[in-house]
Amino acid sequence: NIPVLCTSDPNLACIAEVNVTLDDDCSATIIPEMVLAGDFDGANPAAFEVIVMDGDTTNGNIVDGCGTFIYMVRVNPDFAGAINIFEGCWGTINAEDKTPPILVDTPLSVNNLLCEDAGANNVSLLPPSVSRCYTVDGQTGEVLDMAPELAVVLSPDAFDASEESEMVLPSFFDNCAGELEVCVNDVVETSSDGCGATVITRFFTAGISDGCPVANEEEAREQTVQTSFQLTFTRPGLESLVLDSIPEVVEIEACATASAPLEFLPGEADFPFLQVGDRTLSLFDGGAMCSMIATTFETSVNPIQTCPSTVKFQRTFTVIDWCAPDGSHDLHPVGEGG
Repeated sequence: NIPVLCTSDPNLACIAEVNVTLDDDCSATIIPEMVLAGDFDGANPAAFEVIVMDGDTTNGNIVDGCGTFIYMVRVNPDFAGAINIFEGCWGTINAEDKTPPILVDTPLSVNNLLCEDAGANNVSLLPPSVSRCYTVDGQTGEVLDMAPELAVVLSPDAFDASEESEMVLPSFFDNCAGELEVCVNDVVETSSDGCGATVITRFFTAGISDGCPVANEEEAREQTVQTSFQLTFTRPGLESLVLDSIPEVVEIEACATASAPLEFLPGEADFPFLQVGDRTLSLFDGGAMCSMIATTFETSVNPIQTCPSTVKFQRTFTVIDWCAPDGSHDLHPVGEGG
């Protein structure tokens, strides 16, 4: 058996300029059919070797990263003698990144939030001078730059105020981009009667900040990825009312007579309060207004004179949940002035 070497006389030339799109690994494989034009004359395309003159020429026909590079086509040494006439050629490759960042992880929605904190956790309420965007490392996802005010809003407080709050963020990845820009937008939904939950849907849009250049704004929008999760703020009910939150007897240091008008108004310490986890919400000044729980008080009109300048009277606090008005509570501390 005598091997016979079949030869070809291809009529080929390099395409002057070739555009390629990089894959998720920020690379592209260039095959001869992509850069040669003309007649192969039956020659095996593997007989031609492509070398891209980028930052790493050791991997031959692999484009590493975006940019414009010279490429060279020559006869593959393994096919020496099989190709006639072809002496090699040159051209230019434009490597573009048109793949958007990859969404790696989206946090679960957060439900254990207090209605009182909805405003403090709303990105839309930040001053216009505070950027709603931040930058992350394209490979590690590490936050590189973020306004402190934004960081606070992105760290929602749970009922348990003793727990250290951490930012709740999705993670993104991009092999071609050194940095990604992530912009945050909140959409708030509330119930018309104030009795339902407040739900913030938080959107994160990631795009390339430091990477391959884009041709226009439309192309930049196409190279973004978006995700979202929800923050639910619920209101406490009367089950959070601490029934023994006010003292049984309140002593007031002041002269008083049974016939004198009683103008001894209760102070903050005299009012009942709500307890939600480690959070204490006083019903004195509307601190729990989002709960739709209100407190009124009434002082008895017939105080008891115990001494010439001392009287005793009963004060009734009525705590009403306007979302469930049939479940109000009455608390009856005794006041003593003298």
